[in-house]
Amino acid sequence: MPENLRSSTIEGQIMRVADLIAYVNHDIDDATRAGLLKAEDLPAEPVKILGRSSSSRIGTLVTDVVTETLNFGLSEIA
Repeated sequence: MPENLRSSTIEGQIMRVADLIAYVNHDIDDATRAGLLKAEDLPAEPVKILGRSSSSRIGTLVTDVVTETLNFGLSEIA
């Protein structure tokens, strides 16, 4: 994310990343419920990495954000 769009606080950065993770997963769920997308339409490689369910995808993404942020010494959300 460009530096000028990133929150200056770690809390603000956390909220932004959490929102992005939630939006993407809700969009997938909404499209599936609306019949615009089938689970098998999702690209195989990302599904293999992130998981098939919304909760799996969210869990994988959150775990990665926490791990990478800790690797950066909590100086920024990564």
